[in-house]
Amino acid sequence: MILTDSRCNEHLTASGCVERVVRLPAAIKASKMAGAGKSRDIQLIFPVEDRFVNMAEKTVLPKAHKASYLKRMKAKCTAIEPGRRGAMLTDDSDGNGGEDTMGSRGSYTAAVAGVAAALQAVDRIASGQCVNAFCATRPPGHH
Repeated sequence: MILTDSRCNEHLTASGCVERVVRLPAAIKASKMAGAGKSRDIQLIFPVEDRFVNMAEKTVLPKAHKASYLKRMKAKCTAIEPGRRGAMLTDDSDGNGGEDTMGSRGSYTAAVAGVAAALQAVDRIASGQCVNAFCATRPPGHH
């Protein structure tokens, strides 16, 4: 099973960044070329179910990160002007913008959707609906 969600592409990086928006459509295209979505053996599922998005944001992420961090990241992303790419989201150890953590207004939503995809994949595997899953998500750091 392959899970994806278009909300993952709301994470916009600066031009020239290796991790960019074209990666997700390329992964889905390659999956389809390999047979995803053409049989029950390789299901292609999108979008992620809303109950998993809610679970990710309200239950799972608060177990992995402090509430103050999640609030700060959500506010920081929301404050980025629409269409801006490659805004610094966190500070590095020197207090400067962390170049490896750039994003956009949609980066928080994209990260939540990535976690939700992983939750839905685990649910499908645990319930016996499939034996394995691949989540085609962005941004990096969705671990």
